[in-house]
Amino acid sequence: MQYFSKFQIFISLRKKDSIMKYKYAIGFIFAFWFICYTYGQVDNANFIDKTETESFQAVLNVDSVSWNMANAQLFGLVAFDIYCLSYPDSVYSNVYINFYDIPYFYEGKLREDPNTGKLWYKNTYNNERLLVDMSLTVGDTFEVFTNEWSTVEDVYYLDGRKIIQFDLYSNLWKENLLFIEGVGRNIGLWYGDYLNYTSCKYDNDQLVYVNQNTSLFIGCFLDPTNVDESIAKTDEFSIVQLSGSKQLKISGVIAYNQPVRLRISDILGNNSSEYILCNDPEYIDMSHLRNGIYVLLFSSFDQEEILDVKKIYFRE
Repeated sequence: MQYFSKFQIFISLRKKDSIMKYKYAIGFIFAFWFICYTYGQVDNANFIDKTETESFQAVLNVDSVSWNMANAQLFGLVAFDIYCLSYPDSVYSNVYINFYDIPYFYEGKLREDPNTGKLWYKNTYNNERLLVDMSLTVGDTFEVFTNEWSTVEDVYYLDGRKIIQFDLYSNLWKENLLFIEGVGRNIGLWYGDYLNYTSCKYDNDQLVYVNQNTSLFIGCFLDPTNVDESIAKTDEFSIVQLSGSKQLKISGVIAYNQPVRLRISDILGNNSSEYILCNDPEYIDMSHLRNGIYVLLFSSFDQEEILDVKKIYFRE
């Protein structure tokens, strides 16, 4: 039988204690590394998901969506509605407009890719344009209106929706242009036209979005105490249709001491023609237009101020 002294037993116990502490330390270090690695992977996964595979709330997320809208006219702002109906066998949703108390009439189609947050509008002439792109980031540029580009200056979230803010500011609507997740855009949802503003959105008749523009709106509706100050009420432009033709004689440009932008569109807002007026008088040939009622919008060259709005009726 082998005997151990108290000192030997003490040394042996100390060694066992040291080994156990060493094992505990190794175990703790390994557990700490595993937790950090695991959370790191989760964070990386979340990061990748938000930047590379981000999905968005769809605008056309139900069979029936509609918007309360406002439109700029000569004597103030007027309200109208857009109604959109989806069909399961088509990538397009039909767009119907209720304008000037006229019953809803067909006015083109919308289609959407919720993976990229892109929304397209196709008019009745089958011309398609991109209205919204929710994948844009700060510094990106976008053709916000026809031949007019703007840069993203901010991206943020409000009420659970991603908001893309552009550096383009509208003096008419007293807001920057916004792309709004699940809604569309605040300015120009209809035809990409800066004369139109989105005040509210409904999904299957349920209100899901209300604008934040308290300068012009009370909830979904125009504020009657403010809307009249945004549109010019001057009558400085004179328009004469030359006999037997669709040629117009336009006078009054000289009063502004700068070029005036003229946009001629039909009563539905289709952008038909645009001109820069420099002479007084100016003669413009409208023979390429079909017969019907057309709206003549005079604005400053930078389109920040509406100078006048007139209507003309071409007929045989």
